[in-house]
Amino acid sequence: RADWDDLIAQMEADPNRGHFKKNENWDKVDWDGMEPELKKEFIDFLISSCTAEFSGCVLYKEMKRRGNNPDITQLFQLMARDEARHAGFINDALREAGLRVNLGFLTQKKKYTYFRPKFIYYATYLSEKIGYARYITIFRHLEAHPEHRFHPIFKWFEEWCNDEF
Repeated sequence: RADWDDLIAQMEADPNRGHFKKNENWDKVDWDGMEPELKKEFIDFLISSCTAEFSGCVLYKEMKRRGNNPDITQLFQLMARDEARHAGFINDALREAGLRVNLGFLTQKKKYTYFRPKFIYYATYLSEKIGYARYITIFRHLEAHPEHRFHPIFKWFEEWCNDEF
């Protein structure tokens, strides 16, 4: 129980609260000068990442809403907060390219399939671990090879991993 309480306290403290905001480290992106194939792939990466993060938010909110265990519902509420923050940050990066994902449309038009909670727990665990591996791998590669970093969002990936892990 002590470990659980420590985990929830850390999540409630929200150490990454101010992290997902552009600051002086956010370089100007030359979208028009970006190689077209790279731009296409990167925009696809941002859109799929934004959609995935927001889908996690919707799922976790629904788990909180339908749950009856106060510990679990609190956990999902905190996770929904983090996923919404990630989706918003990515969507903000997309706006610089003149694009954005209509996240409200996703909640209104998407059909949902019911899964038993144990499958949601497994999927959530795997999703967060895969997300961590994805973001930390990109961050470490670009840390070692900064000449390959073509967008400032990658600078935020290390702290992003703290939310995923």
